[in-house]
Amino acid sequence: MNHRGNISEPAPPETGRPLRSECGAILLISLAALLLRAAVPDRMAVEHFDEGVYASNWYCQDLDPPEQFPDRHLYAPPLLPELLEWPLSLTGNAASVMWVNVAAGTLMVLLVWWTTREWFGPAAGLIAAVLAATSDYHIAFSRAALTDALLALWMLAGVYAGWRAILSRGPIWIGAAGLLAGLAWCTKYNGWLTLAVTGSGAAGWLLVSRPHSVSWPGVLLKWGATAAIAAGLFWVVAVRGLADLGGYAAVAENHARYFTGLSGWRLNVLQHVAAHRVLDGWASWLGLAAAGLLAVILPAKRFTWNGLRGWLAIAAVAAGLLAVAILWGTTVVLFLIAAIGLLIRLKRLRQPADAGGAGAETDRGTADEPRRLAGWLLAAWFIGLFIGTPLYHPYPRLSLVWLTAAWIAAAWSFSRAVGEAAQPGRRESPALRRLAVGGCVIVLLVLAGWRLAQSDRAVAAAWDDRTGMQSAALRILDRLEEESSESGSTAGGELDAVIYVYAEPALFFQLEAARGSTALEYVTQPAGNLDLLKPGATDPRVATYLLTGPHADRSGAGEALASADARLLAEFDYRPSRLVRLDQSPRGVLESPDPPIEQIRLYRIHSGDSR
Repeated sequence: MNHRGNISEPAPPETGRPLRSECGAILLISLAALLLRAAVPDRMAVEHFDEGVYASNWYCQDLDPPEQFPDRHLYAPPLLPELLEWPLSLTGNAASVMWVNVAAGTLMVLLVWWTTREWFGPAAGLIAAVLAATSDYHIAFSRAALTDALLALWMLAGVYAGWRAILSRGPIWIGAAGLLAGLAWCTKYNGWLTLAVTGSGAAGWLLVSRPHSVSWPGVLLKWGATAAIAAGLFWVVAVRGLADLGGYAAVAENHARYFTGLSGWRLNVLQHVAAHRVLDGWASWLGLAAAGLLAVILPAKRFTWNGLRGWLAIAAVAAGLLAVAILWGTTVVLFLIAAIGLLIRLKRLRQPADAGGAGAETDRGTADEPRRLAGWLLAAWFIGLFIGTPLYHPYPRLSLVWLTAAWIAAAWSFSRAVGEAAQPGRRESPALRRLAVGGCVIVLLVLAGWRLAQSDRAVAAAWDDRTGMQSAALRILDRLEEESSESGSTAGGELDAVIYVYAEPALFFQLEAARGSTALEYVTQPAGNLDLLKPGATDPRVATYLLTGPHADRSGAGEALASADARLLAEFDYRPSRLVRLDQSPRGVLESPDPPIEQIRLYRIHSGDSR
């Protein structure tokens, strides 16, 4: 029987202040995360189609609407583009836009640690931080000017704040949860998933676990207040400015084109798995092995460095996980560990709070409700996005938010299952320990060497050279400078050329960023269509050029160019990175990792009487 006469809010679990050794460990992990994301900065550059859309605000001052790449609102809300504009305007260095997500990706590791620690204890927190810090997948997107690394940061912060809001009496955490969920929504149009996770997770907690010390109306009111704040922020920042651009209906219509539904779910899952395998590398393998070691070294309930026991268990856990990761990818391993662990714990979470007994997660009654709620939030996140993400076109970056839940769920499972399995038992001889560890090392070295030999690439995909579009832009400007010198001065005064860029926002960005590297005076314009090929559409007094690239080729622009009054001047080779190629065919990249040579074409446009 539930007694609700004196309802008391459950408080968050007492995990204690981090010990000095734990603080030192997380600082080292965070430093490693920063170094991995900031390594070889000369390989980072705007290259992806969407990067060009987001990063070009500063170069669109004279467009209509101003300070916004054409149709930018169809791709993302304004938060990330405006954040990218700040370092560019302050430094004038085009490479500065890449550091926004480097910072966000590093902060993500700290947030993963703190959230997991608060939910499931210090050992789980450190394990999750290691998995996040060493994730090649997260590293790759932290080195790109895309929305997803920042979205994952806001979303995790919003879910954590939502957990706090449900458990707290005051309005501070409600306001924080609403603000953070709103920031996620203003970063990417699916940022509302923050509210979906907190809402569905809280519903599972209330309906299945049935916490007897919690007021249902109170929880619903808190979630409703959080949702209202988030929706209000989203309307002010994103929706209000869409009135002259077709409203939010135009955004929804555009996104509906990429919804594949259940019919494409299985194939989309396979594409996502292939993308994770392409981006998998040595950092993820080492991180997974380190997570297994930590799970054995750290006691499950209290953090201390004094717990090294069971060398055979250490070797077996690390070797087994790393072998599977090298053969099939670390994400497959994380999925299996997280899914099995969640299934086991969901059976316990299904036990009503007043049932007690062995079915409960612990025997502390209402004191354990915060952890039960955290478990339901994590289950809603992991299961919901595993089902929902493949309903959409399999852009690899979309699974980054799901991967966040996989880190935490795997760390939770690691910290309990593996740690408990590695209990001290009979002592093995030193020779047997050395034989076990040495044998595992040899097997792993053979597997790692075989996998690297298969990939035919010395550099992991996360650190691919992504300066191909930047290099092409410089070569294009050199060619135009030669063209201008050969033709002499034009009737356009000081203006040497007008350059239209069709369907390649990243090339537009790089041409604008390269202004200081050439004496050519030019104007760059993004072309949303090929109407400029019509007679009289361009000014005959100024040399007018058109640039097309791989996206134009795939859109069938060749026919329009063949029938237009346009002369092909030059073709420039461009090798896209694996991160860019993944948007087209992850399985194709997996089967053929060497990048194909794409073509960027330069045309001279003639207008009527100007030949």
